[in-house]
Parts: sequence; C-alpha cells; structure tokens
Amino acid sequence: PSWRSRSTSISASTGSPTLVCGDTVDGAGCDVVVEPGDDDTTRLQEALIDGVQTGSTLCLCPGTYQLRRELSLTVPEVTVRGLGPTRDDVVLDFAGQTVDDDGMSVDADGFTIENLTIKNTPGNGIVVRGADRPTFRNMRVSWDAGSVVTNGAYAVYPVSSTQVLVEGCEVVGAADAGIYVGQSRSIIVRDNVVYGNVAGIEIENSSDADVYGNLAYDNTAGILVFVLPRLEKKDGERCKVHDNDVRDNNRGNFAVSGTI
Repeated sequence: PSWRSRSTSISASTGSPTLVCGDTVDGAGCDVVVEPGDDDTTRLQEALIDGVQTGSTLCLCPGTYQLRRELSLTVPEVTVRGLGPTRDDVVLDFAGQTVDDDGMSVDADGFTIENLTIKNTPGNGIVVRGADRPTFRNMRVSWDAGSVVTNGAYAVYPVSSTQVLVEGCEVVGAADAGIYVGQSRSIIVRDNVVYGNVAGIEIENSSDADVYGNLAYDNTAGILVFVLPRLEKKDGERCKVHDNDVRDNNRGNFAVSGTI
C-alpha cells in the first residue's frame, strides 16, 4: 500500500534504532508510517481508513504533503504525529484543494495531532466534532496569503467535545478565530501563540474552560468569551482567562462582512 505498517517500515532488531523515513528518523512508537510522494492525498487518506486501528500512532515523515481534498478520520484513540525535529518539518499543504472543504475532519474520541504544520486550507484547518479528549499539541496553522478574508474561518476547531486540550500551538491568519472551542466542556487552552487572526482565541457557549499562558497579539481581538443564541448548548459557565499576554490587538477586521 501507499502507507506502510510498522511490520514493513520499522526494524525488528532488538536494541537497534527503529529507523523509518529512508532509514533516517527514529520511528519508535509508530504503528503506521507515511512518506510524502506521488498522490499524498490518497496515501494519507488510505492510512487513516485502512492503516490505523484503535490506539494506533500514524507518523508522517519530514517533507511537504500536497493535498487536494479534505482528510477524514473516524477511528478512535489515534495519534497523528510529525516525525521532524520541529513542527515546521512536516507540512500538510492544502493549496491545491479544489473545493472549500476543511483540511481535516475528525469524528472520534481520543484523537491527538502533534508536531506538524497545516496551511492554506480553503475552509477550516482541523475540525473535531463530538469527541472526548481531543488534543492539539505543538501545531502551526497558517495561510501563505497572510491575513485576508479568503482564508479559512477557523484554524483549530473542536466543537461539541469534552476534555479538550490545545497547547503549544501557533496560529496565523484565520478569518474568524485562530483557536476556537465551541459548545464544549472541560477545556484547557494554554501556552499558544496567536497573531494575525480576526480573533486570536475564542471560547463560545462552553463551560469549565481554563485559558492561560497564551500570547495573543496583532489580532482584531485577542481573547473572546461568548454566549450566543440559537446554539444547542445554551450556556457558558466557569470560564477562567488568566495569566495571558494580550496586547496590540488592533488589526483591521478582515472577517466576512456581516458575520458576528
């Protein structure tokens, strides 16, 4: 297959490095490994459908993956991890996406995505719906065009979820909110850097959120906490926003005209 399972990609020699990605990167802990190449869209989606099982870790080798359509995942307890030394070494580039879909859509509990970059999604960056324990860690989401209305609305977008963790991420250029958590419960948003967005961080109709250690600057608005009408979850309670650096959020509003 275009993705490789642990049995065919990682050395079984006891005590030797578990090398992958052309035998250059230690792939310890990886169950499925994908390398960039021809038809990255098919490679990644096949791995997310046929490669991973409950509890699997899908590892992405360093490089840029050119993606033409939205990726989806429905298998629970899956980790998607970039294997580069930094989050800039593995890039999922959706500039070639031909419809205004999101970059990645997840409907599964226990999902973790970490140590990679997502950029140029026509729609939202990564959306997780109705999940328990989604984790977004050490990610970057951005658009090469800068801060413009044609960018995707939301970058990191968990909704109707519980035990949400967003930490150590960088988001630039979202045409609505860089980090958005909506209609959710038990949330931690910490140690992120958000700039060049309409809203840096937004907590909407959510309860028991703890937002701290973040840097929000050069957005239209830094950190917002909303309770809006006509949503399934009607309230937002016990949202704590503290110990953040929120400054110089005076960017002109580049959201779609008429949106809140």
